[in-house]
Amino acid sequence: MPNDKKLKAQEQASQLFLDNYGLVRQTAFEAAPSLDLIDDIVNETFLYFIEKAETWDYNEKIQPLLRTVTQNIGKRMWREHLRKLPEAYVRIAESAQAVLSESTFLSDQVHHESKMTALNLCIQKLPQKTRDVVETHYLHQIPVVEIARRTGQSLSTLYKILLSARRMLHDCVMNALYGEWTHDE
Repeated sequence: MPNDKKLKAQEQASQLFLDNYGLVRQTAFEAAPSLDLIDDIVNETFLYFIEKAETWDYNEKIQPLLRTVTQNIGKRMWREHLRKLPEAYVRIAESAQAVLSESTFLSDQVHHESKMTALNLCIQKLPQKTRDVVETHYLHQIPVVEIARRTGQSLSTLYKILLSARRMLHDCVMNALYGEWTHDE
């Protein structure tokens, strides 16, 4: 009958996990704020929680345990994820952080890493010409005047491109962090 006990513990753990799914998902985002990683963290937390089902004390509140397990798995996966990011995009994210920090919509609870990851993904979505100007100005720290001289574009055009890029990046990052969000002008 040991298998019955194990099966019953796994069923109970599975139900408790489902009852606390929102907590696990939120904790996953806090530990590793990347939309690409959240589902993987939740899945790995579930598998670990079920694997250890017989060891949990179900008379105690299960939420602190789920938070701790999810945080540990999320932090490990986030460290692995950050090791794979190209250094250039980390620098772009740091120099363009002003775009994000000006926003009154960003919650204090959203980690810097989630903003960087979202910004990183959003930069890749920019049209090629816009991305070139953004990377040249922010990554390579080339003044707009010098970019104008090199490309033959007017200062006005370049400032419009940068303004438009900042707005697109802001909207894209907000969508990545919070879902459907539109820029009201």
